[in-house]
Amino acid sequence: MFRSENLDVAWSLTDMAEVDSSVIFHKLSILPEAKPVKQKLWKMNAECLRALNNEVDWLLKADFI
Repeated sequence: MFRSENLDVAWSLTDMAEVDSSVIFHKLSILPEAKPVKQKLWKMNAECLRALNNEVDWLLKADFI
């Protein structure tokens, strides 16, 4: 999917070399002894799910995620 309105967006970390890495990366401040909790899955209607999957595929193809 080609998005001409977003041509000025950086697509990789090398495109964002002047951005401080503390802005790009994050760290979770959690206790080391904390146990993970699995949350209940959210239900999503089929149209939203398709749109979400399309967006994720687009970001993967662009090597953004």
